[in-house]
Amino acid sequence: MRATAVLATFSVAIAAIANDPERSFPTLAPSSWWESFNYSSLASSPWKPSKIKKAHDKRKKVYDGEWKLEEPYKYPSENATKGLVLKTKAAHHGISRWFDEPFTVDDDHPLVVQYEVKLQTGLDCGGAYLKLLDYNATDAQPQFSSATKYQVMFGPDRCGSNNKVHFILNRKSPVTGVSSEKHLVEPPMARYNLLTNLYTLIVDGDHYEIRINGNVAKAGRLTEEGTFSPSLNPPEEIVDEKDFKPLDWDDREYIPDPDQTNKPDWWEEKHGRVYIPDPNETMPADWLVDESPYIEIERDQPEDWDVDRDGEWEGMRLVVNPKCREVSGCGPWAAKKIPNPDYKAKWIQPDVKNPNYKGEWQPRNITNPKYYNDTHPWRLSPIGGIGFDLWSMNPDILFDNIYLGHSVEEAEAIGNSTFLPKFHQELADKKLRVAEEEAEVKPASPPPPSMEELMEQEDHRPKSNNFVVKFLRHHLSEVEEIAKGLFLKPIPTIFADPVKIIIYFCVFVVLFSIGFGVVMALIFVVTGIVPDGPPPESLTQQVVNQAVDADARRDADAKAVEDTTKQVVEIIEQDEDAVGVKETEAEALAKTSTTTATKRRGHTDETL
Repeated sequence: MRATAVLATFSVAIAAIANDPERSFPTLAPSSWWESFNYSSLASSPWKPSKIKKAHDKRKKVYDGEWKLEEPYKYPSENATKGLVLKTKAAHHGISRWFDEPFTVDDDHPLVVQYEVKLQTGLDCGGAYLKLLDYNATDAQPQFSSATKYQVMFGPDRCGSNNKVHFILNRKSPVTGVSSEKHLVEPPMARYNLLTNLYTLIVDGDHYEIRINGNVAKAGRLTEEGTFSPSLNPPEEIVDEKDFKPLDWDDREYIPDPDQTNKPDWWEEKHGRVYIPDPNETMPADWLVDESPYIEIERDQPEDWDVDRDGEWEGMRLVVNPKCREVSGCGPWAAKKIPNPDYKAKWIQPDVKNPNYKGEWQPRNITNPKYYNDTHPWRLSPIGGIGFDLWSMNPDILFDNIYLGHSVEEAEAIGNSTFLPKFHQELADKKLRVAEEEAEVKPASPPPPSMEELMEQEDHRPKSNNFVVKFLRHHLSEVEEIAKGLFLKPIPTIFADPVKIIIYFCVFVVLFSIGFGVVMALIFVVTGIVPDGPPPESLTQQVVNQAVDADARRDADAKAVEDTTKQVVEIIEQDEDAVGVKETEAEALAKTSTTTATKRRGHTDETL
């Protein structure tokens, strides 16, 4: 039955390419399998979509995506044939085909998997990989799902920046009987253009090879450490979870110094103060240490003072010491403060090496009871079918020419007969369409009017409102496109037009600075904050200054009266004949001076 199915599939493929005399096709081995999807309909083919129901709602299918057999519509070629197409956007798709007889892979029979993928709408987020299903899987074909056991998963997968070609081995532990997936650590990147791409996996003993469009994209050894994650073989030793740290185990490398438990007395003086007096500053020579900067003087109570209205009269008042006005200062002198260069903050007890330190404690290792050595990871369990278990945001993903066999030569022959003619024709068609789009003649826009033509027009003034709106819309749309490009593809976007990006960035910084300044100015106005400057004098300081000025004026008036009296006495002694007249003049002058001083004193008291 196995040979009959293979030969039937092969005969269909030969009939599909028999009309092209330039094509040649080798004879496939009886154990090889090739699928070209040359069926009248999907229902008449051996491919069956999954009908498994959701656990919480038996009325709904898990795989609600639609499958069809149809030819490609994107860059169609004369060599294009029907393929299996994933049709539904943003849906789960599940479909499988089971073999009548198992497909074996061992030391003498390497594994070769190859198939075509055509992403007719691209691949933004989704998969296009296939699974080689385990022959011993208990799932019936209509019940195929992600839980169905498989041996190998291979093919492209992309979502955002995560882009790779999967190569996963599903290995079963001979000790525990549990299967685990082994992922290729550094897989190659998938192709997500709109052309047909050919993916090939070769596992020949310990050697593996991944080809894309016939070119080797990744190769290596299966048993080499670091090829898969997790590793093919579990560790030989594991940590003993029952081991515990002894109570007397000292893992402190440093301990507080037992000889320095108390803070030194000189610590605060030398290291504890943030600021200290400037040692280079000395007291000025004219500094009056014994004089107080302010003194109290007694003042007379005004005549119109009302105790009931104004309260008790305070006869004493505080004024600036006149002796301090002509010197550097009065009172106790202190040097200005400077940062302490020896400041060390709060005292902390110093640490010393711990003499009892035993190092960091580690639990002991024991032999791993689940250890096994997978020396032949290329020996797979029998393969019973092929399945697609996919979810994709992009519809119309076409799969074609799936090959499963043991011969690299057969896979290359199929690729040369089916893929290469198709690929070259699609590539030529794409280049032709691009060239036509670039060569498409567009109507030339008329030249801008000259200044003379604008002046001759009846209304030559531009509509400022429309111009501003169009200008802003144009640049805002450019900024939006640049922002999207930086988010999705930052490096190509920056290299595409770096000058424009720098200009927009500078404009943004300027506008942000202006807006920030306006906001801060409004905050200053609302909250009453004023710029820094000399603070205005307080009312008490103004009163003190007025009192000092009044004292100075009274002292000057008293001195003037004293000088005038001395002059009068000298005049009387010199001219005895004019005593009467001089006395009269002296008394008048003295009276006038006394009256003037009295008026000034009264005015000063009223002011105070």
